[in-house]
Amino acid sequence: PATVRMVSSNGPPVPMPMQVPPGHMVQQIVDEHGILTHVILSPQPPPGPAAPMPVGPYGGPGSGSQYYTTYGAPHYAPGPPQYPHHPHPHPVPPHMHGGIPHVSSPGPGSCTNHVPVQTQAEYGKYSVSPPLNSTDDRTLRTRNRVRKKLQRRINLNDGYYPNTSRPLSGRRNRIIGMNGDIGMHVEPGLIHGHCMAQENGPLDVEEENSLIIQCLSSMPTPKVTDVEARSSLIQLSPPDCDAFEVDLDPYELKYELLLSDKGRDAKYKTVFCGDASEITLKDLKPATEYHLKVCAVLTDDLKGALTEPVSFQTLPCEPEPPQPPKLISKTKTSLSLKWNATCDNGSKITAYCLESDQGQGDGRFYEVYLGLQRQYRATHLSASTRYMFRLMAINSIGKSSFSEEVSFFTSGTVPSQPDPPMLSEQYVYALTISWIRRPNDDEFLLQMEDEATGHGFITVYNGQNLSHMVRSLRRHTEYRFRLCVKNEEGQSKWSEIVTYKTQPERPQAPGKPQIKGKINPYSFRVTWDPPQDTGGTEITRYIVELDDGQGYDTVYEGSEREHLFDHLIPGHVYHIRVACCSAAGRSDFSDSCVATTLPVTPSQCQVPKLQGKPKATSLHLRWGYPDYDGGSQVTMFAAQMISPDNTTREVYKGHDKDCIVTGLLPGRPYLFQVRAFNRAGAGPWSEPLEVVSGAGVPDAPKAPQVLCRSAHFALVTWEEPFNNGASVSEYRLEWQQRSEASEFAQLYMGPNQSFEVKGLMPATLYTFRVQAINSAGPGPFSSTTSCMTPPSSPSTIVTIRVKPSATSAVLSWHEPSCNGSDITSYNIVVNDKPPIIVDPVTEFLLEDLLPETTY
Repeated sequence: PATVRMVSSNGPPVPMPMQVPPGHMVQQIVDEHGILTHVILSPQPPPGPAAPMPVGPYGGPGSGSQYYTTYGAPHYAPGPPQYPHHPHPHPVPPHMHGGIPHVSSPGPGSCTNHVPVQTQAEYGKYSVSPPLNSTDDRTLRTRNRVRKKLQRRINLNDGYYPNTSRPLSGRRNRIIGMNGDIGMHVEPGLIHGHCMAQENGPLDVEEENSLIIQCLSSMPTPKVTDVEARSSLIQLSPPDCDAFEVDLDPYELKYELLLSDKGRDAKYKTVFCGDASEITLKDLKPATEYHLKVCAVLTDDLKGALTEPVSFQTLPCEPEPPQPPKLISKTKTSLSLKWNATCDNGSKITAYCLESDQGQGDGRFYEVYLGLQRQYRATHLSASTRYMFRLMAINSIGKSSFSEEVSFFTSGTVPSQPDPPMLSEQYVYALTISWIRRPNDDEFLLQMEDEATGHGFITVYNGQNLSHMVRSLRRHTEYRFRLCVKNEEGQSKWSEIVTYKTQPERPQAPGKPQIKGKINPYSFRVTWDPPQDTGGTEITRYIVELDDGQGYDTVYEGSEREHLFDHLIPGHVYHIRVACCSAAGRSDFSDSCVATTLPVTPSQCQVPKLQGKPKATSLHLRWGYPDYDGGSQVTMFAAQMISPDNTTREVYKGHDKDCIVTGLLPGRPYLFQVRAFNRAGAGPWSEPLEVVSGAGVPDAPKAPQVLCRSAHFALVTWEEPFNNGASVSEYRLEWQQRSEASEFAQLYMGPNQSFEVKGLMPATLYTFRVQAINSAGPGPFSSTTSCMTPPSSPSTIVTIRVKPSATSAVLSWHEPSCNGSDITSYNIVVNDKPPIIVDPVTEFLLEDLLPETTY
């Protein structure tokens, strides 16, 4: 069949047009997954039984019926097919024509209902699948296949053909596509136009599991091939699932292999569990009968029964290596040996071969016995000699490996007194003592005496080695040793006593250095304590190292425990460490001591520089750091000024390296110096910088002098002030009259130093001030000078008022200005008569006047 998946969004899939060879017809079937299967039918049936037609869940022939029993009509029409021809887009492979049942078109009376097609909602649950390598997925797929088989068996009724005796196979067709994919499909139940009713009921899970287990239990017995003495090859075949209508993938099965070497009904042991179909068993026992069982496993819950035991027997082989021979007795010239029988591995032992080195000790062996006896007496041997032996077993298959080599000594005399033990290696807490073996020496006994304990000689070693390390000793301590030798004849005399001493231990680091006394800018002294543990020996010298920031350098070696460091840099950080030396070596260095020398004052600063041009009253100074800060960071600067009168004034103190000096007098020479400060104090003043201040306006003149020569005339004079670097070009004289406006008004401007003021008022206070002007501008005004003009006669009375009567008249007037002196009296002149002198009043009554008279 050619499988084409159809996709339809509105309804069931639509059959595709197919082009088939002449004389053939095509049947199109859609299963529950939406897969369209094209079955190409030939007009003549092939020879032999026809392949069963898969049946879908919608019905089909019954389980007890066959596709056909005969090849006659009306089941197969010899004429042309009645299905319309449809063009097929792909050529049909040749292998698709054979083995396909020939089905004719339905007759007029047949049911022509369409094939039931599941909608997307019905089969959409099959669209998502778990990963293929999942155990649950394999179980689910298997159960689904079994469920469909059971469903088909339940839903299948009698088919179209009445005389059927062959059951319809329910296996799935394996579809191999053009791209190599392998799929499964089941056709719906439409056979020859018959309408099959479908009733899908729930299936029992236990029935599914039972069917799978029955299938797994049908596994054939394993085949045993390539049997050797210690290995065999086991070949497994998967169970036959066709008989149970279960479609299991053999690649999804695992096999569990059980083995027993105790008999058919003895306990079996699992030796393999996996998916391999060929297993090589190794490390088997030769000439042993084994029984083998196997079972197929799909999951932990789905496991088939064990097969019947299969027996096989491994082949015999050469014997196992025998145990070394044992010594029965010995003399000075003979050794009697015996040994136990070894495993013959299925072939009887024919002989034992015993070899000896004949006492040469060169590693070469010679055969001394060959036979079935399991004992042997070697004669004609040398006394007090070591002989090596090894044994081998022989059967009809071959020779075993040799046993382990053993050595035995013939009897001899008591050993003579040995030489004193020798010192091989010397440690702090151990000594390695060695000695020499002589031909008659068998075992050695070493004793040691520690005089500090008072226990005498104590055995520290007893054995055949030629050296021994005595441990747990005290450092730099003497111990006494002696040695004796033993053999089977007895024990020798003790050797002469020798004394050996353990090595001293490397001393511990001395104490951390400490500063002794006061730290100076250029030197300091350190001292240190000896180590708490000298290692058991005397300290011979101390090593002192100094680190000035460029690494440690050795500055002192000697036995003293203090040292003076000099020629140091002020304000520098130094690290000091100490180590000690003894006969055992040099200790580690102590913890370092940190010392910082005291700083000194900074060096002299460079001469300050003038920034810009000097102004009349201010200038800008700038300076830099000194060449040497004295070992401490410069914290501030100070600047001072020396005035022309040799007075000194500090004009700046702070962190900046520049300042603006104010309060200068214009056109005057000044000296400026700078110095730096650090933690140690102030450094020296720099060389002075001489600066002449810029030209400025003149100073304020002294207060002008005023001379009042009369009540209406005054002379004002003044002196020339300090011109501040530029000549005075003119003066400005201002005055102020108290009785008038409070502001000064300009009275004179010119180069003269005096001015005559005229038109003054008597008895009036005038204030004068003067200002000098040069090219820099007007200077400040001088102090004011006040002047009062002398008083004079009163001013004229302007108006007289008269109130006449018949014989009198009242005169009134306003008091005129007194001009600085109080009015003492008034003179009233009536016509040409003599004046009338009255008191200082403003009214007067004239009496005794004539009526109708002009006065």
